[in-house]
Amino acid sequence: MEHLPLPEGEKHFIVAPYNAPPGDWYDHKGFLDFPKRRGWTSDQLPGGDTSERRYLEGNGFKSKGTDSKVEEFFQTWLFFGLVIEVLKVGGVRAKTEDFLEVRDLTDPGEVEFLRLSSQDDIRKQRRIRIVNTSKLPCKLKEWRDGIQDKSQAWTVLNRMFERARQILDCFCTPDEERNLWENDKPPRWPVRQEISTTLIAMVFSLRSAAIKVCDPRGIGVMNPWLDARSEILARRLQRQWCLADATTIIKDLSIDGHYYIAASPGLHLDELDRHSKCVRQRCLEEFPTELYRPRHVAPWHKANCPTGQTISYGGQLGPERGQTGWDDAIARIIDKNAIPIALWVKGLRTLWWADGMGNRAANWLPECQLDRITHLVENVRWEGRKPTPADPNLSDGVGFWMDTLCVPALDKDRKRQAIQNMRHVYSNAKAVLVLDKFIQKIPSSAPVLDKVARLYLSNWIKRLWTHQEGFLPSLVYIQFADQPVELNVLAEEFKAYNLEHLEKSGKYLGFPFAANARLLDLYSALRDLMKAVQDEDKWMLYEPLAHHLSPRRSTRLADETVCLATIINIDPSKILAVPGAEDDELARDRMAVFLEQLGTFDMSLIFNNYERLDKTGYRWAPKSLLNFRTPRLVSPDESQTVTLEKKNGRTGLPVRYPGLLVDFANKNVPFGALKHGCDVQCRVEAARGSSLDGKSLVLQLPANDVRWAKRQYAVILSKIPKVGRESCPAVVGLCNRPVNGIYWFEHLSLAKIRARKEYVDESVDVQFLERDSAWFVM
Repeated sequence: MEHLPLPEGEKHFIVAPYNAPPGDWYDHKGFLDFPKRRGWTSDQLPGGDTSERRYLEGNGFKSKGTDSKVEEFFQTWLFFGLVIEVLKVGGVRAKTEDFLEVRDLTDPGEVEFLRLSSQDDIRKQRRIRIVNTSKLPCKLKEWRDGIQDKSQAWTVLNRMFERARQILDCFCTPDEERNLWENDKPPRWPVRQEISTTLIAMVFSLRSAAIKVCDPRGIGVMNPWLDARSEILARRLQRQWCLADATTIIKDLSIDGHYYIAASPGLHLDELDRHSKCVRQRCLEEFPTELYRPRHVAPWHKANCPTGQTISYGGQLGPERGQTGWDDAIARIIDKNAIPIALWVKGLRTLWWADGMGNRAANWLPECQLDRITHLVENVRWEGRKPTPADPNLSDGVGFWMDTLCVPALDKDRKRQAIQNMRHVYSNAKAVLVLDKFIQKIPSSAPVLDKVARLYLSNWIKRLWTHQEGFLPSLVYIQFADQPVELNVLAEEFKAYNLEHLEKSGKYLGFPFAANARLLDLYSALRDLMKAVQDEDKWMLYEPLAHHLSPRRSTRLADETVCLATIINIDPSKILAVPGAEDDELARDRMAVFLEQLGTFDMSLIFNNYERLDKTGYRWAPKSLLNFRTPRLVSPDESQTVTLEKKNGRTGLPVRYPGLLVDFANKNVPFGALKHGCDVQCRVEAARGSSLDGKSLVLQLPANDVRWAKRQYAVILSKIPKVGRESCPAVVGLCNRPVNGIYWFEHLSLAKIRARKEYVDESVDVQFLERDSAWFVM
């Protein structure tokens, strides 16, 4: 792991021994045939289909000796064999010893005994070989110069990479990400986690270098490829961060990013306590909002620091202008359909209350906070901005907008009007200055990778309303400990660092690009898409928005659709007009209105794995796009769209898919287990000309909150399952006889379906409906 960078001052912490005797080291006779030369058959190793039961049970290892011998085989092949053969393609000679370090290890008990007895002659030295990759960057520098025919080289290299991927994905994919059935066992992998981690890191690093040097068409370092994960690094991340945030890190970044962040500072223990109930899928942080109050801030705080109506706002407000205070001023401005802009400081800025700069009950902040903001924004310089006057009573004419001060806290009607104007505020902002405590702990001169990691992990990109801060303004400045830096400048700084330092020295990383994409590319990509989308095609923005918002969260769920409307520039007035006081009910009804405004959707949306919107006619839709770290919204190979319709006074999506009719009154249905999740064995009476492969299906239901009854249900299939292939997404719902050839379907639960060759005892007879069956999904 020594070829991967770590934060300054951190030591490499993965120690992987290599215990194979020299006679069993790699033989330099070819990577792909190595197992055959060592007596392994194709039946003893996974091939392309890693779902086959014999691989999952690990039966192929039983005849290959002890676990330690099997471990040595995989390490010799997938680590040393891979790096030696990859370097050979570029004309670089390497041997096993190039990636080993010999250490002397002494038993800790013997060390203590020596201190007491001083009998050096009884000291027993033990030499052990440890994997060390510190020489890899230098060899990759030489290797890239030796690649002559890039296309041919990639073809040869990719065969090796793909074979290594098959093995690692089979045995090192986390159980929760596997497509395992209830009674299946995870694969048995007799390789220690330290060694598995080095195998994953090696294949990733070599492939990243090959992609950069060979430049294969349509393949990039950020393209999803390796499902294998290091359990050691995953557990470190889960101990340092909210469990949902750790899930996002593991999903977003490659192993070099997992390694770097695992060695970086995480949340403070007090912060981790608030995340004690978080799960992989979503953050459930518990924040005592009733205890929140605006904070004073050093060194600007002074005795009797003015707050509330005692603050003097620079003389632009007062009785001589007919205003009794700031609250009265912003009310009068909003009544004129204008935007309140303060001249307390000289910049344009927005804040969010969780960083100690908000006020849930009124529109004021302590004067020391405003003084601090003044100090910070005076250092924000953009082209064409006038110099800051030396006289503190004068202004350069640049005002600032801040939600704490400019959105009425208690007046609901004026608050609604201010929110409707927020897109105008952000779109016309000259700049936004981001104050995030986590980012401000390091200076702008900190190592580039530290800054990339801090930005990626910051609260700023985990909140709902801050999305438009980065998306709508022309300039975004990030405040570090010493000064603000424009976001695009940071991106260019990383690009230069990557070219001039990392790649030049033979280090090919993936995680900074993924982190950078989350910060910048998502904004630029969405901007470009919005420019190409007409008003009637706003539905096309639903999927990219879902992708961008999945790691973000909001204190009030009902705010989500208001923010979405602001981002994609649709009129939020209908959403804001929805009545309701309870957050959950208001969020539900607002989401229904938002979906109606979009109108058109990808047909495969009905198979999404989000928590469903609990409203008749809309149960096919996600309840929320926020705070869901394992999303699957639509099928990537689905291109057909459908339009939301009303039939006989009921709302739904008209779709066409194959399906099943299942009578849950059948005695073979495990009725009592349906709610808790179970497998339902189904027997299909295959009709002549049927496209169904096999005669038996397995319907897998997850745990659910459905009130099952002994009546007829239907299962809509995303596609017709094939024997020996992976399971297919499906949905289960109530269904009656078709009306005019259309099955009316009340969406109840997500499911999976799998085909089998043979019948199973106690199966339920089902009717199979072909692929063009018409459904009205509610």
